[in-house]
Amino acid sequence: CDHFKKDIQAAKPFTGLSVLDIGCGGGLLSEPLANLGAKVTGLDASEKAINVAREHAAKKKLKISYIEGSAEEFSLESKTFDVILMMEILEHAADIGSLMRSAASLLKPDGIIVISTVNRTTKSFLLGIVVAEYILGWVPKGLHDWEKFIRPSELAEHLQKAGLEIGDLTGMVYNPILDSFSLRSGMVGVNYLATAKPISH
Repeated sequence: CDHFKKDIQAAKPFTGLSVLDIGCGGGLLSEPLANLGAKVTGLDASEKAINVAREHAAKKKLKISYIEGSAEEFSLESKTFDVILMMEILEHAADIGSLMRSAASLLKPDGIIVISTVNRTTKSFLLGIVVAEYILGWVPKGLHDWEKFIRPSELAEHLQKAGLEIGDLTGMVYNPILDSFSLRSGMVGVNYLATAKPISH
């Protein structure tokens, strides 16, 4: 809302914005964005996930365009978006550089990319893999490869090579007592959010 000077208090603050949700899965983020007024396109390489997303959107009577395929394939269609989401997909990507270049080509000149991923630290190994996968069972065992977690400096380098510059960096911190997450500036040791936009010349 700040980036596009939108009223965050409005009933549908994203009205007029086009959003591409790369790695949309079953539409967990695509649907609330559509409810907030955005014109949403969900993209995922999994046919099963796209089918689930389409069925759920139909039940909710939401107009969301779901497409099966990769960002690299989709970027050939010469479409551009105000906002691109890449949430929890970088740590699973086969080629981050290729993904970033594709995202950059899909972004409007005044657009913004929002990324969430996991830092490669000792703390992220303990919390993101040992605790999340083996102790609490939040995600399937073996889902993550610690070697593929991405340090903010590495993310910034990938973005720069794609013609993008990193913006805000904000940590997501879990409180086991309250069983909740909160956003913490500077605390990027495990999960973190980042924004990116085209490099200004």
